[in-house]
Amino acid sequence: MNRNLKPRLILSNQHGIDPSIVSFGAKETINKLSSAGFRAELVGGCVRDMLRGAVPKDFDVSTNATPQQITELFPGSRIIGRRFKIVPLKFGKEFVEVTTYRAAPSLRNQAGRRRVVSSQGRVLSDNSYGSIEQDAFRRDFTMNALYLRMSDFAILDYVNGYEDVTNEIVRVIGNPNKRYREDPVRMLRAIRFVSSIGFELEASTGKGIAPCSSLLEEVPRARLADELKKSLFHGYALDFYNLSLRHSLFARLFPVYSDKLFSDAEFKCEQFLDLLFEDTDRRLVNGEHLSMAYTFAAVLWPALKNPNQVPGNKKKQPRFRRRGENIEDRVLHKQSQRIFIPSNSRRKIIEIWGMQRRLEYENPASSNMIYHRNFRAAFRLFKLRAQVGEADIKRANHWERRREHAKPHRLKRRFA
Repeated sequence: MNRNLKPRLILSNQHGIDPSIVSFGAKETINKLSSAGFRAELVGGCVRDMLRGAVPKDFDVSTNATPQQITELFPGSRIIGRRFKIVPLKFGKEFVEVTTYRAAPSLRNQAGRRRVVSSQGRVLSDNSYGSIEQDAFRRDFTMNALYLRMSDFAILDYVNGYEDVTNEIVRVIGNPNKRYREDPVRMLRAIRFVSSIGFELEASTGKGIAPCSSLLEEVPRARLADELKKSLFHGYALDFYNLSLRHSLFARLFPVYSDKLFSDAEFKCEQFLDLLFEDTDRRLVNGEHLSMAYTFAAVLWPALKNPNQVPGNKKKQPRFRRRGENIEDRVLHKQSQRIFIPSNSRRKIIEIWGMQRRLEYENPASSNMIYHRNFRAAFRLFKLRAQVGEADIKRANHWERRREHAKPHRLKRRFA
């Protein structure tokens, strides 16, 4: 990719973005920074979305003001982030995130004392400030490296991102192998953009993912949990799942999975996961509650049912296991080594799994389990199992009717 020291300017009459789309908070932020003698532009996903004719969910501003200078200009604001410092500004219900232009990180900081890039090439700290030109080439994808200047409403393009947005292409800036090593989460972001906005992966950007997929193991567990939630709860979970399989990322996110688990003829694993993520997308569209605890309980269920996939378990166990056998703990331990699972979510997952046996054998007509705080999540998993033939669909229907005829005041109290 050619490094354009001078940006290509796309004038307002060429890109056609409606200025009224820009939020009040974004305009106020840029006006205040500009009045104080700093330069500032809209940047990233908001520019990309406006070019696509979509209204951005939020607006990001980049500037040559340091985080400390930003907080001095905006009383009450504060700096957040360790690896990547951001100043979020609140305007009513709106948040505008302001970042300082950054340069590519070096091996050591200016004092020469602290390493900011790991021996594997992963960026540990991304707060080396620089020029707008340096900031553009430090960003992840060309479509996210466009700057919209409010003074004349022209777009500044250093990386040919305008063409990629026009042609609906997700392209890594620079060498994919190097950029994925700097931040392995870029692989997840790439396929999330493909699934959510419908763009195509540029060839080398896509080909570089599978060989670098093991780098996800280096990402902090909490950050990976946050990225996974964004990827599954954005309305395109099914597409994200299929892309993560295609690019060898799914088993990196959920290490209990393997080819052997997917090929198990006794349990239709791929169909089960297709139904799970299709249901996730449907529920998001309908405005229903989404829970990572339930998602983990469902995604990990095939491994729980096939304990031979869990390290340390050498003997095949019966389909439903009692608490003392600790198969559930082994599955959760392996998963939580990769992605952080809070203790309250772990308890909920265990309860959802434990209720599967009760759903299988208790009489729906006389059971009070429908008033349990986790019944809805447990029943949803049971119904998924019934759809792939692992549980009795007639029993699932009985439980559903029992739930429909439950006493509303008791349900409201239990789920408040």
